[in-house]
Amino acid sequence: MSSKEYFDRVAQQWDRMWESLFLETVRDKTFSTADMQKGKIAADIGAGTGFITEGLIRKGLKVIAVDQSEMMLAEMKKKF
Repeated sequence: MSSKEYFDRVAQQWDRMWESLFLETVRDKTFSTADMQKGKIAADIGAGTGFITEGLIRKGLKVIAVDQSEMMLAEMKKKF
């Protein structure tokens, strides 16, 4: 099974799955070390359902989200 097939298959459950893998505090700590400026453009490559994208939007950035899984992007579109 390819990674695209896998992520298409788990897209609807992904948000529940990542909660046990990724912490918002880790995302926020990462952001605090980056030179992010409100209004700038950021790219989220391998965006999945938008964990990083959401954080970037909260920081006031415009985000280009890219993912090979159309199902993951569909789940993200439901949120944003």
